[in-house]
Amino acid sequence: MTKTKPKTKKDKPTEEDTSNGKTNIIKAIVLSIFDENGPTPKIFWPSDLDESAGLLIAMKTISLLMGDSTYQNGEGTEGVNYFGILPFPDLKLNGLTYFFLIPDVKARGKALAATITVLINETDRVFFYENMKYLRIIIDKAATLIQINKDNSERGTIMEEIREELFEFAMDIKDPLSTKRQIKVLLTGLDKSGKTSFMLGIRKKYSEIIKSLPTKGVERTEENIFEEQNSFISLWDLGGQKKYR
Repeated sequence: MTKTKPKTKKDKPTEEDTSNGKTNIIKAIVLSIFDENGPTPKIFWPSDLDESAGLLIAMKTISLLMGDSTYQNGEGTEGVNYFGILPFPDLKLNGLTYFFLIPDVKARGKALAATITVLINETDRVFFYENMKYLRIIIDKAATLIQINKDNSERGTIMEEIREELFEFAMDIKDPLSTKRQIKVLLTGLDKSGKTSFMLGIRKKYSEIIKSLPTKGVERTEENIFEEQNSFISLWDLGGQKKYR
């Protein structure tokens, strides 16, 4: 199995590498391709990524996202590309994966299934959701270049460039390692429609539902309702009077 690592001035940035006092949130980047050996991690950072971890990432991302794709029937590769966020609990990582096809006349269906996966600690998964728009642009651009560059060294250069761009992006955003979000939720609607009862149900205060009265004005609270999301919610429960609708 041949593995190529990106050529860099600083071959292996580590978890301790910092810029402006910040630790980079990105832990690994892997290009996987389904070749004659099956799902294979072809190009990856860090360069000493454990082999079993690389194989797990390649197999999981390609097998789950490929599914029953019709490209194997040779109907073309356009439009067969999509993103997915996959957990890797054994590695304590979460991955943002882009599945795409690389045209190859020698392959079954005239295409090779491939994925680019960016991995972060599972506790930092909010980073993907908050920055999805920008991450998609960076990853999609790299995938497009890989589709038209067949040489492995060229692909290595492309993966190095995406790594640098992702690192720069992660360092530039505000507090990239924060897993806490401040969310504001407004509950609005007709009076006596169950807005307050709904929130009592989420808080598991079922006994209070039967005693609840129509909300007058606005009731504001701040709480952490969904602890697994580690998100603080500013909740505005608006009364159903016309002026609040």
